[in-house]
Amino acid sequence: MPLIHLKDRLGDESTEIGSGNLDIQSFIHAARENGTEWLIIEQEAFQKFEPLESVKIGFLSLERMVAK
Repeated sequence: MPLIHLKDRLGDESTEIGSGNLDIQSFIHAARENGTEWLIIEQEAFQKFEPLESVKIGFLSLERMVAK
């Protein structure tokens, strides 16, 4: 699978990657093991932050998780 879309959830709502209940680190690990080349952040809604700030938060969080 060359790419996957990642999104995080907090209860019933979409939230920034790394801010929710989902074990994103496990998804990243599984993606690496299966040859995924691209991780794409999918943000459907913006509750706390403006869209660009939300994307920045998600990107920085994903960057930290990928580095592990």
